[in-house]
Amino acid sequence: MSEEITMRSALFCQLVICLVLVLHLPTLAIQDEKAVTEKDRKEQKKQAKEEKKKEEKAKKEENNREEKPQKEKLLQDPVDKKSATTTERPTNPLATQIEVAISLNQLIEPPGQNAWDVYQIFIKTYPADPAVKSIQNSLTFAMGETAKAPLANYIQGTNYTFTRDDWAKAQEYSKRLKELRPKNKDFALMDLFYQGMVSLTDKQPSKAEEFFRQGIKKNDEASYFYNALGRALSDQRKEEDSLKAYLKASSLSPEWTYPLVNIALKYVRRGDLEQAQRYAVSALNINATDVEAHSVLASVSASKGNIEDAIKQYEFVISQRPNSVTELLAYGRLMLEQGNFVVAERAFSTVLQINPTDHRARLYLGITTQKYSELILNDASSQLKNATKENNSAQLQIALADVAAHKGNTQVAIEAYQAALKLEPWQVGARLKLANLLAETTQSKEAIQEYNNIAKTNPMLKEVYISLGNLLKKNNDSRAAILEYRKALAIDPNFLTAHSSLAIMLQEIGEFAAAA
Repeated sequence: MSEEITMRSALFCQLVICLVLVLHLPTLAIQDEKAVTEKDRKEQKKQAKEEKKKEEKAKKEENNREEKPQKEKLLQDPVDKKSATTTERPTNPLATQIEVAISLNQLIEPPGQNAWDVYQIFIKTYPADPAVKSIQNSLTFAMGETAKAPLANYIQGTNYTFTRDDWAKAQEYSKRLKELRPKNKDFALMDLFYQGMVSLTDKQPSKAEEFFRQGIKKNDEASYFYNALGRALSDQRKEEDSLKAYLKASSLSPEWTYPLVNIALKYVRRGDLEQAQRYAVSALNINATDVEAHSVLASVSASKGNIEDAIKQYEFVISQRPNSVTELLAYGRLMLEQGNFVVAERAFSTVLQINPTDHRARLYLGITTQKYSELILNDASSQLKNATKENNSAQLQIALADVAAHKGNTQVAIEAYQAALKLEPWQVGARLKLANLLAETTQSKEAIQEYNNIAKTNPMLKEVYISLGNLLKKNNDSRAAILEYRKALAIDPNFLTAHSSLAIMLQEIGEFAAAA
């Protein structure tokens, strides 16, 4: 009985234990599940943090890679290009409008729509906009490129004739650049130069001088200021100071042809043809196509009686500057003297096409073609006389002399040639014509003096010896005449006129063997 009770108690205990285990299993499972979930969450958070750090690091490295070439470019680029770079595109509509205007090169025109006008509105309306600086840089770069072009061409010695509009427009840009960059020295110098050049074209040389001297104070090594100063001083008839300014410009920029040509012109005005020729040739050694240097050489050659070289030089100048009235007139006169009436007529007609009121061209065309009536010739002569009252010059006096000689008014022609030679005593052609007219009017003593003056300054001009010989023959001075004919032959052994005159003279004095 007791054993049975014991067995039952054992079974009961086992059953209780089983029930307890069965009831406790879900609780353990729930606890285990909770433990696993919390662990996973911690792992996920840790991984997320690590991934976020990796992303941030990668982004930072990428930004560094992008910024590095930009920084290097800023360091390598010139100042102008540096100022034109932008870090971000503007989002403000006005900023966008400015960018579009810059891209279309509408910097200061048309009014109200150009980049500059819109920029003024932009900075007043949105002074704190982040795009202000980048827009300012872009505008400065674009305007700087346009503004510096005329000065660059001036310094390079480009064969270009600048007008007032060229300088005035350039100054419009330099003035705005000074507002954009008030501390920029180059922009300030550029503006002073352009203001001076505008004043020169406005016939205000003293005002121009002030601007150029201000520029020299800021930069005394800027050769272009000295060259421009020389022009301003020349227009004020300060010839010595003008020459010094040109010489200074040339010393600062020895390879710049512009000052060399200006120096040559100064020496032409002084009558120092050798020095003028030396400086003109120096300019051509630097730039063989310099039109102004060729023009100076043409004038020098004509004054020295070297007609062939003068014609050659003028033809080159006219080929490069077909509308140059000064060279066309000079060339036409030379061809007229050479008897080439077709070419002379073409030259004078071209001048009249350029300027129908040019009295000199009308005058010479009338002489050359003989197609104008006496009325037109007299009218041109009258207008030319009026012109000499307003602005007397050697060229106008020579023109008056030529027409008077053509009409047979010898004394009027003589007086006009003498007036021209007082202004420009180196004009050999005018002096030779004067001497010939004096010889024709029996003023032998004066004629001989003029011939001798020409021979001294132009010893290689063979025509002067023929003319002098003929006058001496007329005065029955046979031996002196023979000497002059032989001088002409010494210069040109093939000079037929000299041979013929010498042979006749020798026969007249009985030296038949020498004549043969």
